[in-house]
Amino acid sequence: MLWFRRISRSRWLGWGCVGLLSVILMATGVKLHPAVATGNRAINIQQVRGTVTYRGSQTRPAQVGDRLQAVGQGISTAARSRAILTLDEAIGSIQVAENTDLRVTQLQTGADGSRVTLLNVQRGQVRLQVRSFTNPNSRLEIQTPSGVASVRGTEFGVNTTAAGVTAIATESGAVAAIAAGQTVDIPADFASRIQPGEAPIPPVRIDRELKFDVRRISRSGNRLEVLGRVNPTNSVYFRGLEVPVNVDGSVTLDVRLPMSQPRVTLVVQNPLGERQSQRIRMRSID
Repeated sequence: MLWFRRISRSRWLGWGCVGLLSVILMATGVKLHPAVATGNRAINIQQVRGTVTYRGSQTRPAQVGDRLQAVGQGISTAARSRAILTLDEAIGSIQVAENTDLRVTQLQTGADGSRVTLLNVQRGQVRLQVRSFTNPNSRLEIQTPSGVASVRGTEFGVNTTAAGVTAIATESGAVAAIAAGQTVDIPADFASRIQPGEAPIPPVRIDRELKFDVRRISRSGNRLEVLGRVNPTNSVYFRGLEVPVNVDGSVTLDVRLPMSQPRVTLVVQNPLGERQSQRIRMRSID
């Protein structure tokens, strides 16, 4: 399991304050300060688009104004659906992308007034904008199947695939990804990728062009094979389904399509949640 830790300060983009991102190894045994009842703490649903499901004592369509307050409460977004959540007292916001599951693990107030907010993202993509905490013992963590991101105030994105591959992109500030006994610093405008059980790859520039570089197309009857390459921290989707991306960025799409279909459309997404569609014409490649 990997963690990310803070390594520098930078100007907070869009929030007008200094942000820090602190993520450390779970193995260090970070301890919570004594906690009391949750009280009136809540994560508020500020905006929903498409099919967003509220999950709590009952499962129903999510509505603006719904509050996530108890352990286990959360939301799920379907394809072409999104949500925006706000943390209590305007600490920050969380943009929840499509096909994402988010649940509350812990919402507590410490005896010293600190606030501990733990959220779990089993799949999908989230992007956080969080201001600096006034209490140094406050923590906000995003837990995924492969690690935990502990936020002190910054903007960054995390994407987790069905295979457990984690990609991290830093919009502002700087983070370090630690896994398999190795540390890789990720400065602003860079991203890294962690395969389960492996060390993070060296940071690469965040891909804002989101291109799918076609290397070869072959077709035999209704069977189509497209070989291409993307930034290794990006994700690729075909008809809403993930297409595996290898650690070198190579991608193989192997599908069955009718001969009458002259093109396929792929969607490329970076860890910040920015995405772009690209149509690939069959006759464009020999």
